[in-house]
Amino acid sequence: MPNIPKQTNTAAKRVFPIEGVLNARHFNGLCQQTPDLKNSHPSLIRAATLAKITRNGLEAMQEKNITTIVDLRSIGEYKHSPTPDFIHQNFKVIEAPVIDITGPPDKNMTDQSYPGHISLYRSILTKGSFAFRILFETINDNIGGVLFHCTVGKDRTGLAAALLLDLGGASDTAIIEDYMASEEQLSPIMTTQILKLIEYGIRKEDAVIMMQSPPEVMKVTLTWIREQWGSAEGYLQSIGVSSEAITNIQNRLQS
Repeated sequence: MPNIPKQTNTAAKRVFPIEGVLNARHFNGLCQQTPDLKNSHPSLIRAATLAKITRNGLEAMQEKNITTIVDLRSIGEYKHSPTPDFIHQNFKVIEAPVIDITGPPDKNMTDQSYPGHISLYRSILTKGSFAFRILFETINDNIGGVLFHCTVGKDRTGLAAALLLDLGGASDTAIIEDYMASEEQLSPIMTTQILKLIEYGIRKEDAVIMMQSPPEVMKVTLTWIREQWGSAEGYLQSIGVSSEAITNIQNRLQS
């Protein structure tokens, strides 16, 4: 079983500064035999919503050769906080909703207690497989950099990142640490986001839990993925990602 890291020592070195965007970081060094945390040309970026990105943020992405954005948010979330029009003029934007939310974010949680991250993540991986297939096929098809995101960049994006890192051969400790980093990266909006969830009708105790990224959750999730599919590679094969695409993505992560 993987050791659970106590702090995110390397996450701060992988922060990818995009003005107006939180929780953005690259994967350089996590899957390489000779780690290199430099982010001169990161090919894969994870992030929170781009709804408040600025022109400067857009230029920062262009400078790093990001060419494609994969939006994992639901149609309802997109309507509630749309990506600025100027993004579409500079990047290919692919919408790949993982879950179906037609109202405000997490409105479907108002009549019941939050089932917990572990239960949610299992549901996301099984019910949202089509979106993950789109993401991985997009990564395979694009020579330029790909940025993928959801609303806060923690759960759907966190699972996508975990699959990528496991596929690339990163250690479980590195995968868990990357997942943990979101809670710290989201600290500037933590209180506001919790209050927003409460306004949507989420119970306060559930709202607090929903904004956390405890290491035990990713540890259990990795174990469950391996019990069900053997590995991230097995999961991706089961949802229709080709062996050729998987190999190409592995090479990309390890180069």
